[in-house]
Amino acid sequence: MFTRTDTGQSLFLDAGGVTALREAAQEILAAPTSAGEPPDPAALQELAGLLDGAEECLAVPPGAGAWIGIIREREEIRRGLREQGRLRVRYRCRVCDLTLLVDPEREARKAAATDAATLSRQGGGVVRTAAAFDDDDPGQAVFLAVVQAFQEGLKEQEAKEHGLTRVCTACDSTDFETVGLTAFCPGCRAPRAENLLLTCPDCGYDFRSLAAEGSGWQSAAEARRARNVARLGAAAAEFEKGLRDSMRDALAGALTGDEELIALCRCARPGEFGRYVALLFTSARLAWVRESWVSDLTSGEVRWADVTAVENPGAESKAEFESGLKLTTAHGDPEVFDDFRGKGVRLGELDVAFDGEGVRRLARLLRGEPPGEG
Repeated sequence: MFTRTDTGQSLFLDAGGVTALREAAQEILAAPTSAGEPPDPAALQELAGLLDGAEECLAVPPGAGAWIGIIREREEIRRGLREQGRLRVRYRCRVCDLTLLVDPEREARKAAATDAATLSRQGGGVVRTAAAFDDDDPGQAVFLAVVQAFQEGLKEQEAKEHGLTRVCTACDSTDFETVGLTAFCPGCRAPRAENLLLTCPDCGYDFRSLAAEGSGWQSAAEARRARNVARLGAAAAEFEKGLRDSMRDALAGALTGDEELIALCRCARPGEFGRYVALLFTSARLAWVRESWVSDLTSGEVRWADVTAVENPGAESKAEFESGLKLTTAHGDPEVFDDFRGKGVRLGELDVAFDGEGVRRLARLLRGEPPGEG
């Protein structure tokens, strides 16, 4: 979480985003070429130092904050130029030093066509092999299938190497290294090889117009919400039996930046044979979604401020799975969940037990009352 010391605005980046930001800062520092006037280079060095730390929340000075916005715009500018067909990758021949410009979109199409042709050949081979099994000699058919698979593998490798090999027009070498990107200015068509594209020195074209508006700094609440959504998405992979995308999106859609994520677990509604409910505990509320292969998604929530009692709905039963959670509210029917199996995902610092007693203790704690017993 980054917070600007001058405006108070914030920005959340996941681990991948932080790594990309750090690598981009180091790349620009290593080759500080710019089309247009960049911010203070010393501020970029300061940002690189901040990114080398291990703090989860960083106070960012104004200059470093400006660099974060520019680096994020840099990726959007490159994406926009690529979509317009104006971006090339520069390769340098290791033998004669000739530079070769390659269109990444064309290479992607060539690779896709090679893969499609490979699949087509493999499909045809399967048909031929299947036909061979109809003959009187199944042993011969097996032999032909093995030989065919070997030949198809050789053809696939040859096609990939032929399709993606770059040949130097000066010395016929195929030994290249990647040295950077070249963009053709949308305003004057001039090639721009600078590491940072802000304004074209030849025609004044503003490259930043290719970046989406509002893609940078946010309010603190919006940034905290983005952090909550990212944490929920990461927890989905650890969730018992997995969390369907539709269920994850429903839970994420209701998240705010004014609550802390506590825990996520699976349970059931009373009388159900399947455990189709995902419960999300936050500092402000209990949210849930339910979806099965035979029923549509439903969802709901109870705010802790509205809960008047936390009880065990199966207190009279000795069946472990009936030891559940019953929330009585000031208005509406009680919400009841059961069949907790002791599995779940911790999203905060609280030590949570995911059996019936554990979730009741957690609910009482979040409601602001003593945890009590059972």
